Amino acid sequence: MNSIDIEQGVHIAYELDDFTDPWTQPEAVVFLHGLAEGSVAWKRWVPHFARRYHCYSMDQRGFGKSSSISADFPWSIDLQADDLATFARRLNIAKFHLVAAKAGGTSAIRFASRYPGMLKTLSLVSAPVDMEKSLGERIPTWAAMIRASGTLREYITTSMNNRLGSSVSTQAKAWWSEMMISTPADTMLSVFSSLRSADVRADLEKIQCPTFIVTTSGNLLGSVEDFKSMQQSISQAKLHVVETDSFHPAASHPDECAEQVALFIAAH
Repeated sequence: MNSIDIEQGVHIAYELDDFTDPWTQPEAVVFLHGLAEGSVAWKRWVPHFARRYHCYSMDQRGFGKSSSISADFPWSIDLQADDLATFARRLNIAKFHLVAAKAGGTSAIRFASRYPGMLKTLSLVSAPVDMEKSLGERIPTWAAMIRASGTLREYITTSMNNRLGSSVSTQAKAWWSEMMISTPADTMLSVFSSLRSADVRADLEKIQCPTFIVTTSGNLLGSVEDFKSMQQSISQAKLHVVETDSFHPAASHPDECAEQVALFIAAH
């Protein structure tokens, strides 16, 4: 795994997958994970892209092998957007395709609003635009679980069936659970302290690049109508609905989602 400093004392770890022809000049795709995850969350996506693009999968600040944060750290989607901008600039990625899932998608919307000139396309996989509406009632309960035990185990295991849905194998759910439980408790306490206030509805009309939205037919983060409303608020947006009861189709249906996103990116 690679690492780059984005400010003094803060490094971002990332994977670079590149199976392109060395005599070509490929475009870049950056993958932005959701909460309690890391770059490994994109493991089944990368093969769909790495033959054609330089693929960068980040561990966001506080996650994976990137710099840790304390429970009282002032986390925000603005910080994540700024971290992404600095990350891309330090790696001399002037313009790229951004693919983001769940809360990573919420931060990606803020990024697209604040840094429109850096994006070729934006793909959002089950990205909430109003966290209070999507998760407001659940966040305090999840935070209390983490405080009580000092780990993410109860939070992750009790939410896994809704996260991945009924079609995913027991083995896959176990792998995702252990990967997510490895996230430091302090990171999630920091995130949960401000996550409810994350609201990017006003950012949608500021998105200037072609945008692809993926949701599911049974998404507890929002109804299909909610995501259609999101689509209508973005000038160049398309919507794809995966037929499943998962709210994390990037994980539960990675091949279908990756194939659809790859086709969208190739068309732009």
